[in-house]
Amino acid sequence: MILVINQIFTDEIEYKFIKYPIDINRRLSAAAGSSNKVTSSMHLLLDYLLREISNRRYKDVEIGEDKLITLLELDNLLKQGKRKVLNDTIEKTFKAMKNLGVLKGAEKARNKTGGFKFIFQLNENLDW
Repeated sequence: MILVINQIFTDEIEYKFIKYPIDINRRLSAAAGSSNKVTSSMHLLLDYLLREISNRRYKDVEIGEDKLITLLELDNLLKQGKRKVLNDTIEKTFKAMKNLGVLKGAEKARNKTGGFKFIFQLNENLDW
């Protein structure tokens, strides 16, 4: 069998490839404080932020609060009315990403429709 890869696919690999270190779980455990404190939302946000870095978007990366909650799969906390737990989880996730060195800063601001959005400043010198 001969496998032929289209040129578009190989270009995508070159420009959209996301590099993960071999010891990402150990690094994430250290950034979170211990392996017991690593959550699935941390892995999901790390995937999202590394995808933005691979697309060369470092400054003012915006995501709506509702989309962030869906991205981190925290919808159930919102449906149960556990707003404080939801905000604490998001803050712990942001802190872990800062400790990991992926995220320089994150701020919460109002969007045009009156809702909230998060604006991320990513580390463009991330070298793993």
